Amino acid sequence: MKIVSFDLECSNLDADFGIILCGVFKEVGRKVVIHRLDQQPSYKLKPWDDRSLVQKIKKEIETADIIVSWNGKRFDVPFIQSRLALHKLAPLRENKHMDLLYTARAHYRLHSNRLQSVSEFLGTADEKTRLDGINWIKALAGSKHSMNYIVHHCILDVKVLEQVYEKLKHLVKNIK
Repeated sequence: MKIVSFDLECSNLDADFGIILCGVFKEVGRKVVIHRLDQQPSYKLKPWDDRSLVQKIKKEIETADIIVSWNGKRFDVPFIQSRLALHKLAPLRENKHMDLLYTARAHYRLHSNRLQSVSEFLGTADEKTRLDGINWIKALAGSKHSMNYIVHHCILDVKVLEQVYEKLKHLVKNIK
C-alpha cells in the first residue's frame, strides 16, 4: 500500500487569485519528492503558468493508494482541483484521504490544532519553520533564495506530517 504525505505552498489562499509554488510528497519511509514552479519548462517565459506543475502534482496524488495531509480536505485538494479546472484538465480521481487535522481534533483538546502545535505536543523529531510572508512575495518576483526557503518550509511540513502520522495512525477509524 502506497501511503503518501503531501503539502502545497501557494501564492494565495484562493486558487482563482493564486498559483501553486511547490508541491512536496513523501511516501512513508521513502525520500521526499519535490515539484517546484521555478523548475517548470514555461517558467522563464510565463512564471505565473503553473499548468505543468499542476499536472505533476496530480500524477503524484493519483499514484498513491492513500494520501495524508493536514487540512488538505479544505485547502490542498480544493486548490489543486481549482487549478486543474482553470487549466481545463481532468479533475483528481478520488483517493482515500487521511486528513490528520480531523484526527487530532477528535482525539485531543489542544490550544491550537495547527500542525506545529500538534507536532510539538506529540514530540516529533523535526520542527516546522515559521511562515515568512516576505519570502512569498520575493519568490513571486523571481528570487531563487526565497523560493528555496518556501520549498524548504514545505519539505519540513511533509516530514513533520509523516512523523505525526506515525503517532496518530492508530487513532484513525475510517479513511474516506
